[in-house]
Amino acid sequence: MDEDSEVIKKKNSGCLIQLLIILLLIIVLFIGGKILYKRLNEKVVDKQSNDGYTIELVAIDNIKWPFGSCKGRLVLKNKDNKVICRQKIEVNNDGTTIDKSNWKVEWKADRVVVTIKGYDDSEEKIYTLFLVNN
Repeated sequence: MDEDSEVIKKKNSGCLIQLLIILLLIIVLFIGGKILYKRLNEKVVDKQSNDGYTIELVAIDNIKWPFGSCKGRLVLKNKDNKVICRQKIEVNNDGTTIDKSNWKVEWKADRVVVTIKGYDDSEEKIYTLFLVNN
């Protein structure tokens, strides 16, 4: 009888370990898939540089079809190409992706001022990103 209970305990612990490995594998695949999807659906539309700093306009391919807004991001990098700041944006572009015509960049001594305007936006959105001296 004791031998039977030992065999059952070993079988149960083996099943538990297999279940945990499968769950861990599913979690890793899910996170990896999300990261890959995000990277494949982001596109640098335009970038401008000044005094070693670079600002990028990044389009994220998730348009709310057919007439919705689209999301994007402003990415400010320093002279070493290190990201200083990321700012999420949303542009009402009548169902199309973000393009170069949606932004205007003005460099100041200690900051960069970005004006965003979509085709369907009645107002401009102004973002100020400060330059960091490293």
